[in-house]
Amino acid sequence: MCEMNETDIKFPTFDIEPEKKKKLNFFKIGKIWCFKYFFDDKEIFNDLLEYYNREKYRFELGSVGARNKILKYLEKKRFEPVLIEDISAYTVKIDRFKKYGAILKNSIDYDEKGKDRIFIMKDLVSVEDAIEAGAERAL
Repeated sequence: MCEMNETDIKFPTFDIEPEKKKKLNFFKIGKIWCFKYFFDDKEIFNDLLEYYNREKYRFELGSVGARNKILKYLEKKRFEPVLIEDISAYTVKIDRFKKYGAILKNSIDYDEKGKDRIFIMKDLVSVEDAIEAGAERAL
């Protein structure tokens, strides 16, 4: 007969990582702070609705107090807000006569200057996607 002792028993181990927070970029554009995000959770969207600009498809916070209030709220909802004042790494441009719909979709702001359309992208992945779509970094 086979004899077993405690050291022969293997128990499964589970490495449970805490839920990763979702990074959410907040951009300082002029005098406002803004961010763009599609919330799957309707409760979060409804709680932030008063800050939503439907024409620009983004949330806008006109004061530091409002920004701080929303930062705290989103941290409680498992987001990791990132404040960005230097937008240069997120800024791309494309000739204004080229197709830009795919770029516009992932931008937080846009403007026209001379022969270029200038976009501030919502994250660095969107910057790379814009470059693949024909844009270039606006330095």
